[in-house]
Amino acid sequence: MVTRYANRGKWLESAVIASDLIYRGRGIGYVEKLATPTRQLGPERFIRTRGTVDFMGHFLGLPLAFDAKATRQASLPHSNVKPHQVEAIDNFSKGGGLGFLLVCFERDDIGCTYAVTPQWYEQAKLDLWPRVSIPSHHFKTASVDNNQEVVEVLHGDNGVPVGFGPASKKLKALVDVKGLKNGLQKDGL
Repeated sequence: MVTRYANRGKWLESAVIASDLIYRGRGIGYVEKLATPTRQLGPERFIRTRGTVDFMGHFLGLPLAFDAKATRQASLPHSNVKPHQVEAIDNFSKGGGLGFLLVCFERDDIGCTYAVTPQWYEQAKLDLWPRVSIPSHHFKTASVDNNQEVVEVLHGDNGVPVGFGPASKKLKALVDVKGLKNGLQKDGL
């Protein structure tokens, strides 16, 4: 049996794009999907080259960059997250922007999405070594334990991410506040 990954994450990508329409309509954000860079090897052969992140834009005036990762497993395999992606998000955050991994567990019995900082992701890998993945309950525990680096994303009835849950208070830690705390509460996020 051959495992195909061609459509892995398509639902999450569609949900992010649908969320963008909501945020854009409210005038509070804009997110754009970045194309995966390719290189031509011959007349009809292309290969994907190393890119940076999946999405860039702004949220409440703050630059935004994130990579979306979806899994149908009960854990996020480290092989799904490439070191250069974590590095790009970390560098973006150090430059004053909001950079994170958006991790979606697509299984019906889990069905949660989390925004996590690259620092939390790297520390979780170390803490759980020699595991080759981070279980969904590790994300859940961190989001409930008032961890400032893991935020659960709320979904509307149609499954589209519509905001941040109890995390709205925690989002300020990801955003590095810059006067946005009141903006998040005012907009109901």
